[in-house]
Amino acid sequence: MTGLQRLSDVIGRDVSRETFEKLERHAAMVREWSVRTNLVAPSTIPDLWERHVMDSAQLLRHVERPGTWIDVGSGAGFPGLVVAVLVSGQPGWHTSLVESNRKKVSFLASVKAALNLDVDIVPQRISTVVANPRQRPDIVSARALAPLLDLVTMLEPWLSAGTVGLFHKGREFHGELEHCRRMFAVDLIEHASAIEAGSRVVEIRGLHRLDGIDARFS
Repeated sequence: MTGLQRLSDVIGRDVSRETFEKLERHAAMVREWSVRTNLVAPSTIPDLWERHVMDSAQLLRHVERPGTWIDVGSGAGFPGLVVAVLVSGQPGWHTSLVESNRKKVSFLASVKAALNLDVDIVPQRISTVVANPRQRPDIVSARALAPLLDLVTMLEPWLSAGTVGLFHKGREFHGELEHCRRMFAVDLIEHASAIEAGSRVVEIRGLHRLDGIDARFS
């Protein structure tokens, strides 16, 4: 199976050669910049395509229709920039990347220019973006950003108002979920990762704070 066929299989839809080549260019730029900027864990560089690009791309398996997508803590563009490449030119999509680290913002801007991507880069703190009621997206994603309780508390204004959350989680997820459910009623679906055994994509479709519980005392 070629890399292009594998990618198409992972996301459940055909991917053009041009799109595949853009993702390869993104991966190459991550490698280039990582010599001087800490974009991803150095130990993952040799397996960057599978560990980061393919792992990010699989989120599209769980999206039924186009919409506004905000990726928070985008870092090197995983998963948000990968998603932006994969949906580029398709009607109904709008993708934004939220990242406050200046070096990482510079990297994202460089990739955007190199690939001629229609994607918004938002150089702000996540809390600032979430506090803006006009910003609520259809989908929010995050990868390797925070434990589940911290993540849903941070994104509560969106998740409790109908935004769908798609979050990568590893083998420690059930412990994180148990902690989270002390504070929130969470409507979620666990999807087994198509890339890494034992990991999953967590899809949150509803969030409700339990009565009498205040975030200040979590």
